[in-house]
Amino acid sequence: MDFDEIYLLVKGRLSKDPSRLEHVEMCCKTAENLAKVHHADRDKVRIAALLHDVTKLDSEQDQVEAIKRCFGEAYQHKYPKKLWHSLSAVCYAKEVCNVQDEDILNAILYHATGRPNMSLVEKIVYVSDNIEPGRTHVTEAMRELAMKDLDRALLQNMDAKYHYLKAKGMKVVSLTEDAIQYYKNQEGGH
Repeated sequence: MDFDEIYLLVKGRLSKDPSRLEHVEMCCKTAENLAKVHHADRDKVRIAALLHDVTKLDSEQDQVEAIKRCFGEAYQHKYPKKLWHSLSAVCYAKEVCNVQDEDILNAILYHATGRPNMSLVEKIVYVSDNIEPGRTHVTEAMRELAMKDLDRALLQNMDAKYHYLKAKGMKVVSLTEDAIQYYKNQEGGH
């Protein structure tokens, strides 16, 4: 399926929550702009950004069933419920949209957690999800940084999310902690 076909499916699924659809649309535009600046594959970035929250409104049961089909019986226990949509969205991308590209699937999977050694597409989707114009807590300086230094913007976004979750007493998955350490080490190496 191409972007336009997938967009119609996503629009239909998210029509119950116009703010979620608007977030996805703004995330796509932000990702497309970052792809131009950082010379990433525009189609991959747009499709991954479009699908990153496609199952966010699904019931817990539907998400668990999708996770079981695509990742295995107990995989959802590795993630807090709030992040299950990352897993179930990968399943949707594969099963409904016939997405087979690992870069796109990984960008969807890691859009909320990050991971060490992310691809350019993964970084762009992660950062776009966090800095799109609807995110009112984000400064213009952060948006400008993403255009100039994607790795530094990635690390700052991960770090900010980490501290936010800790302050709220919420669980931070080890993948995020590993990613932060990885990118801090990368930054120190430059």
